[in-house]
Amino acid sequence: MDVGSKEWTQTVVEQLSPQAGEYASDVLHNQVEPIIQKVMHKNGLPGTFRFDNIDFGSIPPKLQNVKTHKKKDVDESSVVIDGEFNYDGNCDLRVSLLGISSGVRDLRIFGRGRIVLKPTSKKALPFFVGGAQFYLLETPVINFDLDGIADICDWPFIRDRVRKELYEDMNKKIVYPNRITIPLSNNVDPMKFRSFAPLGMLAVKLLRAKDLPSKGGIRSLVGQGSPDAYAKVCLGAYRFDSDVKKNSCDPVWEDDGIWYEFLMELFEGHRLNIRLYDEDTFSRNEFLGEIFVDIQDEFVSQGAENGQEIRLEKELLVNENKRSKYEIQGSLSIAMRWLPFGGSNDDYDGPTELILSLFVHSCNNLVLNGDYDAKVNSYLKIFESNGPSPYKTEVEEDDQHPGFGYGKIFQFGKDWRDHSIDIRVLDVSGFVFGNVKLSLEELESSPIVKRIKPINEENPAMTMTLSAFVKTL
Repeated sequence: MDVGSKEWTQTVVEQLSPQAGEYASDVLHNQVEPIIQKVMHKNGLPGTFRFDNIDFGSIPPKLQNVKTHKKKDVDESSVVIDGEFNYDGNCDLRVSLLGISSGVRDLRIFGRGRIVLKPTSKKALPFFVGGAQFYLLETPVINFDLDGIADICDWPFIRDRVRKELYEDMNKKIVYPNRITIPLSNNVDPMKFRSFAPLGMLAVKLLRAKDLPSKGGIRSLVGQGSPDAYAKVCLGAYRFDSDVKKNSCDPVWEDDGIWYEFLMELFEGHRLNIRLYDEDTFSRNEFLGEIFVDIQDEFVSQGAENGQEIRLEKELLVNENKRSKYEIQGSLSIAMRWLPFGGSNDDYDGPTELILSLFVHSCNNLVLNGDYDAKVNSYLKIFESNGPSPYKTEVEEDDQHPGFGYGKIFQFGKDWRDHSIDIRVLDVSGFVFGNVKLSLEELESSPIVKRIKPINEENPAMTMTLSAFVKTL
């Protein structure tokens, strides 16, 4: 059976299905339950919420428009499987809410997902691939109801709050560039299938909108009849809000010179979504329309795949899931650039000039406060010099040799030579085992490839195995 063939792909997907069900069950217990509980407490509802039974039934999701293509990165190959999934199955989900047992009904999930199988290798038995990544290309659409709950609480209100919290949580965990990974072979370095490996950056600039609807009413009598427009620029879980342009049906952003940046592994399957809103201080912001941009189609059709700027104008579209008091009209113009790493992008004036790719494979021989027999529950805390709040990994419990398998991409501007990162290893008790500090300027000339480094001068047996390298635009 050929790697990447339709039969091979189907075999691997079938093997992943049970693990996907286990993951979904874990999500419901460990993510959805706390979210619903949090919303209930915020709205003054007593009691607890829990899933009593989880069975997704025998009807699998319908997969449509499945596309399989191979991707070659330097000395590695991967197989990418894209598809639309639509779940409307015979699930049996029983929940307890406010002391009442209820069933989840009308559960429907629609989305666009991707499975990346990499690296492909004849040594990676049994499927000839090291592992699988799964992520959603966009936030999915989720609808559900609970039998019997509407009679005792404002269920539509609670449901909307739960959906909002759930979407935010999913974006952080499983919507591009975030992902879950599943090992499929013990013979492959986890970095090969767990890491996020962008090839370049998509840069997007808002130019202008035209012919947006006016507000009318009393505000028009005092010269305030046009919307206070701003944009939400989205790709996967990436979200950026533009500045607000006050009182204009033809707002212009081009003079702001702001580029919104998206790290990309490949063009295929990705859509840029830009939504316009009218900011309202005293009520909800009103939807003014949206556009979708197929990234690959636009760059290929305009023959500008290596740094050249392209410009396009698209009519604003209605979104059936977003209410608005306006009649959607007008258009939005944007500029885009594809910036491959190591390319000729000297004229680019956006915020990023360099990325750091970090992967911590493991730590070894961790000793808690001199006690070699003490239980170790460790995690990593990563600090950027002059950066935001530190990044924190999950805790590896009861392990003196934790295999973190943690990867992260960091972005830096023109002053990147002045920056460093500090990777600290801590115990949940607060004890610090040690740290490794990396200078970006040193990494430019001396990348680190799965190297063992001591983390504590007083106990050099405590070590960290890591890889780190930088790429410039």
